[in-house]
Amino acid sequence: NPVGWYDSAGPDINCEYLGSVYFDGNTCGYFGDLIENFGKTANQACCACGGGITNGTVNTPSPTPAPTPPQNECIDNPVGWYDSAGPDINCEYLGSVYFDGNTCGYFGDLIENFGKTANQACCACGGGIANGTATHTLAPTPVPTVTTCTDNPVGWYDRDGPFYNCAWYSENEFFNDGTCGLSGDSYENFNTTANQACCACGGGTTDGTVTLSPTPA
Repeated sequence: NPVGWYDSAGPDINCEYLGSVYFDGNTCGYFGDLIENFGKTANQACCACGGGITNGTVNTPSPTPAPTPPQNECIDNPVGWYDSAGPDINCEYLGSVYFDGNTCGYFGDLIENFGKTANQACCACGGGIANGTATHTLAPTPVPTVTTCTDNPVGWYDRDGPFYNCAWYSENEFFNDGTCGLSGDSYENFNTTANQACCACGGGTTDGTVTLSPTPA
């Protein structure tokens, strides 16, 4: 009495525990008068220790302690951080066993991304934030860069005729350096060579500005 009593060390040190066989079956003798909680010691509150009440009238049950909020819970900041080498080199990777378990030590201050290094952003590297009330923002998701190349002029072919067009240059690897390497700077037509006109040869355009297809004479 009160029902559910436990000492100030926490709910595990309760009347059931104190009546156990620990300490040669004399747990109450050792600790029963030492620690008070809810206004009573174990020897006053617990039947197992000679306390409690026998008339069936009990006090209000002991209050249920409010849950203790997590202390020093660390959160990567920004959440989802990775270094500029790409998303695979993230806080989880840096906290791994690679490099003798000292990945942070080797690389933690080397590469910055999203304004922070690994040692600043990652809990695994001693960074992040540890107050559990983060005001961080998510690391932005990179937008894939899509580069579309267009042959320019569209429909280009070399001076030997329409058969020798950009598709021909890309598909014919007759020589060690490929057709572009051997002939790409020769056989100019429409003031342009294959290496200038054809995406397959490293030419063409990626800005969407193209010359209209040539019209054969």
